[in-house]
Amino acid sequence: MIEGDPDTIVTVTDLWTFSRDITSKNPNWVLVKTETPSEN
Repeated sequence: MIEGDPDTIVTVTDLWTFSRDITSKNPNWVLVKTETPSEN
C-alpha cells in the first residue's frame, strides 16, 4: 500500500495493449500502451 485507508477497497481499471510480431519466432508479447479509461 502506498497511500490511503487500508480498510477501504478501491477498484481500479487499466487498459493494457500488447503487440507481437506474428512472423517472428519470438513468442513474447510487448506491452506497448497502458491507460486508464475515462468514465462516461
